Amino acid sequence: MLPVGVEVDIVIPAYRGLDETRRCVETVLADPDRPPGRVVIIDDCSPEPELSTWLDEIAATGAIELLRNEQNLGFVASVNRGMVAAGRRDVVLLNSDTEVPHGWLARMAGHAYSDPQIGTVTPFSNNATICSYPVIDGGPLPFGRSLAEIDNACRAAGAGRLVDVPTAVGFAMYIRRDCLDAVGLFDVETFGTGYGEENDFCLRATAKGWRHVLACDTFVYHAGEVSFGKNSPKRAKAWDLLCERYPFYPALVERHIRLDKAGPYRFATTAALFRQAAEPVILFVCHRLGGGTERHVQELIRSVEGKANILTLRPGSGGVTLSVPAIPNHPELWLPNGRVEDLAAVLRSCGLRRIHIHHWHGLELDLRWLVRQLNIPFDITAHDYFAICPQITMLPQPDGEFCGEPGPAVCNACIARRPNYGARDIETWRRSHEWLLAEADRIICPSNDVKSRLSRYGFGTRCVVVPHEPVTDVKWPLAVPSLQQGERLRIALIGGIAESKGGATLRACLAAIEPGAYEFIIIGWREIASPPPRGTKLTETGAYKEKDLPDLIAKARPHLLWFPAPWPETYSYTLSAGIASGLPIVAADIGAFPERLEGRPWTWIVPPKVEAKVWIDAFKSVREALLAGRSPNPEQPRFVGESAFYPDAYLAPALTSRPDDTWTSSTASRSGNAVAVSVAGAQQIASL
Repeated sequence: MLPVGVEVDIVIPAYRGLDETRRCVETVLADPDRPPGRVVIIDDCSPEPELSTWLDEIAATGAIELLRNEQNLGFVASVNRGMVAAGRRDVVLLNSDTEVPHGWLARMAGHAYSDPQIGTVTPFSNNATICSYPVIDGGPLPFGRSLAEIDNACRAAGAGRLVDVPTAVGFAMYIRRDCLDAVGLFDVETFGTGYGEENDFCLRATAKGWRHVLACDTFVYHAGEVSFGKNSPKRAKAWDLLCERYPFYPALVERHIRLDKAGPYRFATTAALFRQAAEPVILFVCHRLGGGTERHVQELIRSVEGKANILTLRPGSGGVTLSVPAIPNHPELWLPNGRVEDLAAVLRSCGLRRIHIHHWHGLELDLRWLVRQLNIPFDITAHDYFAICPQITMLPQPDGEFCGEPGPAVCNACIARRPNYGARDIETWRRSHEWLLAEADRIICPSNDVKSRLSRYGFGTRCVVVPHEPVTDVKWPLAVPSLQQGERLRIALIGGIAESKGGATLRACLAAIEPGAYEFIIIGWREIASPPPRGTKLTETGAYKEKDLPDLIAKARPHLLWFPAPWPETYSYTLSAGIASGLPIVAADIGAFPERLEGRPWTWIVPPKVEAKVWIDAFKSVREALLAGRSPNPEQPRFVGESAFYPDAYLAPALTSRPDDTWTSSTASRSGNAVAVSVAGAQQIASL
């Protein structure tokens, strides 16, 4: 609330940029809640006649008071002139490349007088370094929202809240007159180029006991660098001067950034934006193990950009983290595992409409309670078989063969040998996870093989078969290499070759194969490294980025690609890369492999055995086919998969399902003390 008797002059130095300056002044004058005071514009001898002419015209209406420098004095001197002209009024220094929302100045003045020691107030902005939203890096208005929408979200999320900052930021800097009287004007002699002057002022004020705060309920748009331009050498010099005068200043700013006390309010503002948005808000529940699951999650996030807002829930250190993946470096919200009620309240405050469970490995909270408490539909993607087997890949031993999904007695014996994740017996394990499959709207299966396996447990009616990637080509891409008599057959494996990816099979083949006839290349790395037998050639390229994989395959020049995974993989992105390469493929006859390779020429499907002989026979067959120049299996029409699952097929139900409108913040528990800044932030968000 605006204190009684407070008058504020808005001081706007202008030099370049007619369009930007016009927008700035028009938004200032359009504010119906502007406190008493003048709009003072200093024309700093602008080199743009059209800007000066427009300023004359608007000054003639009486809407502004125009001061004109006879020669260019620079930003700092112009600001000082405006602050002197303000007399006994407070001032807010406003860059001419800003735009302000209704009520902005009244809120800032209210913050300024909420404590006698507050000297300056800075609002959130898209381009304001430590006062930026949604991240410190700055940039365009986030999520494609308007200034008014973002300011409304700030007002809803941070009403009356403020955070101490080590310095104000000069693009929109409110200064109380008594603070200005105590500290003095900006230091023109030292910082006359227009960078560092507000930092120096604030540090002088701090030394006299004044506070500087960020107004968490106000957002001002700042284009940045329009009027005075970037001048890196001068800025660097100003920074050096600041550090020389205040050696502690860099550490002070670094500590502020590290603690990020404004982070919860940034997150709360995003939650308010999501709640007010027309697009559905979807929660992805994920693990932190990377791999194909993470790749799929990231692809889905990209595919719904502009059509849905995504939150991700992942296990964190001693708790969980909630993040906004569409904005890199957006603050994450961390909550300890015991705060599941606060987590539910935060998610409700975001306007959540749907949940998509990708994986719950590592989550220690009660996910079933959370889902039921939120009372909204959810889907689950079967990236593996964690819900029906604690061994995940259904391998009794990491270097063993697929179990074949035997009866409970065999499964219990397996669990007794390897009680992964605290499993006691298979019946208890499956009962504890049954709700995920039984209550999901849809079980999204990357292949028909997944649906077939889950159907055996009674969940087939909920299964929807949707490949991770749509297949649009009706012809198989082929690029069959040549092989000369006496040339080694180069066999490549792709990715991290763990035991579950065929590591034991690779070792068996290396030990049994004719050394001089074959060469093995791992385009990736072995998770269990051991020296190959004498005379056997084995190389590894090391870890890689997905975008580099086609070039790595081309550089390795393999004659065939080998996929020896002994368990029923649900999809396999490395197989996608193999298909795209057009090279001959030898793959295990299990899981998604035979389904995805059906009808492909230059393809050998082999029983998924660890024994080397079956694989070596397949390699010999490939050699013979390459030497003969023809595939033993003719090309058949390629299976054309369903269209991309996201966004259309998925967003249709998300758009029709709505959160429970009867929920209020009173349903969230308020007992206990906050154990961390982020917990306090979560409680703040939950109280919306």
